Amino acid sequence: MTNAVNDSDAGAFNVEGNPLDTGRLWPIDQAALISGVTTRTLRYYDETGLVKPAETSAGGKRWYDWVSLVRLQFVILLRDAGLSIADIAAIAQPGEHNVRQAISARMNELRHDIETIEHKLQVLHNLSDLCDADGNIEQISQLANNPALAGLLIDSAIRWAALSPEEREQIRQTQENTLRQSHETMIADAEQWKQLFETGAAPDSTEAQQLAERILDRNIKTARAQAERNQTATMMNAMPLSSSLGVIRSALAGDPRFADPCGEALYGSKACADFVNEAKNIHARQIAERFAAEQDVRNQPK
Repeated sequence: MTNAVNDSDAGAFNVEGNPLDTGRLWPIDQAALISGVTTRTLRYYDETGLVKPAETSAGGKRWYDWVSLVRLQFVILLRDAGLSIADIAAIAQPGEHNVRQAISARMNELRHDIETIEHKLQVLHNLSDLCDADGNIEQISQLANNPALAGLLIDSAIRWAALSPEEREQIRQTQENTLRQSHETMIADAEQWKQLFETGAAPDSTEAQQLAERILDRNIKTARAQAERNQTATMMNAMPLSSSLGVIRSALAGDPRFADPCGEALYGSKACADFVNEAKNIHARQIAERFAAEQDVRNQPK
């Protein structure tokens, strides 16, 4: 064998012979240069069995032929697509593995990664919307500086720790059912608001105020029914701190339909969200005015 080059040598590129001759051999430094990788990478691929040199001399010198260089490019392609060394080793054997299945699996992983990143972006967007003019999230400060709420949550956590595993599981199921029902109800309410908004009704219209009143009355009745079944008391009196704060985290940065302070994600558009929020505010003011008037009547001397 002529023109031998040791793995550690960095000699000049050998231009002797026909460069188009696919039967020739290239020493490792020249193989690395024409392949766009380092000699260290080629040694690693040799050690892992991904790309073996065509020949290895008695002195340990690696020589690569055309077939090994083509295989190297295929390995590089798979590597750049994000496949692990183990995955590449599994599918780089011609005829032994289904490359399409491996590619499909990797594509599914990437889609999942994209969904995860999009969720994180939505959370950051929600948090950004919650920031005030000074760049702070007021709700977090209010939560941290609320001794009454802190005491309630700590007491709930202590009660939770005293429960048996069976009792904890029962409460978990109750919480999941309640959360699912609340979510379904919220979506159904949003659909009613969107349908009313599309009719061109004003926030202070009779239709809007009647809808706000129906929803509020139903929510009050639901809360009372839950209290009578002792579900609400059970959930509030025994809950791990992670779950308690998890609810608050969801309100701040979880499901955008819960967290979006403008309600755009829930109602389909900011205009519709503004319509709903204004209708609810008007209804709340009307309730307050009625309550104040009733108090005035009660306080009048008889």
